[in-house]
Amino acid sequence: MQWTFRRLRHPENAQMTRFAKALIVILLLLFGTGVVWFYAHRFIFYRLTVLEVPIRFEQGFSLNHEFTVDIPANYWVAIQYDEIFRSTVKVPVPQDEFTAEFEVTSKDQLIAKGGTASFPDWSGGGPAPWASNRDHVTRYLNSFHAEPANRYLVSVQITNLLPGLVGKNPKAVVEIEPRFTLFYDLRKSLFTYAATGIGLVVALTYGYITLRSRRAARK
Repeated sequence: MQWTFRRLRHPENAQMTRFAKALIVILLLLFGTGVVWFYAHRFIFYRLTVLEVPIRFEQGFSLNHEFTVDIPANYWVAIQYDEIFRSTVKVPVPQDEFTAEFEVTSKDQLIAKGGTASFPDWSGGGPAPWASNRDHVTRYLNSFHAEPANRYLVSVQITNLLPGLVGKNPKAVVEIEPRFTLFYDLRKSLFTYAATGIGLVVALTYGYITLRSRRAARK
C-alpha cells in the first residue's frame, strides 16, 4: 500500500518541481527586468535637452529659469533660433548677429558663466560654438558640469543684436554634451526590444504553467 501511495504521488511531485523551477525563472526574469529598467532609466532614458524656453531678440532682454538634470554630465547653454544656414569652405559657421551672456547658479553659488565671447575666434579643433539642423541654428555659449541632486538657475541676457534677427523665434536651451547623444536612439531601441523579449518570455512561461496546472486539475 505504501509503494502504491508513492507511485501515485510521484507525478504530482514532478509537476510541483517543474512549477517551482518555472516560478523561479519568472522571479529571476522580473528581478532582472527591474534592475535593467532602473539603470536604463538613469543611463538611457535621460533628457537630451533639459531646458528649452522662448526668449526675445531684444537688446537688454533677460531670462531667469530653473532646471534640473537626469544624469551627471557636462551641459551646454545655448541660444537657438530659426535660420537656414549652409556651411561652405569660406563660411564654415554662421556669423554672430547678436551677443549674449549667461550665468548658472545653484543654491546661490556660481557654477558657470560665459557668452558669445567665450569662443570669439573659433576656427575648428575644439567644441564648435555653432550647430545647424535643418531650419534652425544653435549658438553655444559655454558648458558646465551638473548633478541630478541639484536644482539650477540659468540667467541669460541679450546684450546686443542686429535688426535682422527680429521674428526668428529664439529659445534659450540647456542640453547635454554631444558625446552623451552618440547612438542614443539605437540604445533606446535595443533596450526596448530586449525588454519586450523578456516580457514575452515571462508571459509564455506563465501561460505554460497555467495550462499545465489546468490539465493536471482535470485529471
